[in-house]
Amino acid sequence: MKTVSARYRGNRLVELNTDIPLAEDAPVLVIIPGPEDAPEAEAGWPQLTASQFLAGYAEADAVYDSL
Repeated sequence: MKTVSARYRGNRLVELNTDIPLAEDAPVLVIIPGPEDAPEAEAGWPQLTASQFLAGYAEADAVYDSL
């Protein structure tokens, strides 16, 4: 199995970004991105990661700040 990027052009037309050797009427699998795949849905990850990292920081760790 191979993954290929494409664009939906409307009217049931999907345009591949590259040429691939496929037989006519070859079966293909199309994955439709949902709202959870939108870039704004991903925007919270850096903030969540930083907050979780800092949550594990203890006052005793301050000795390493001056190194």
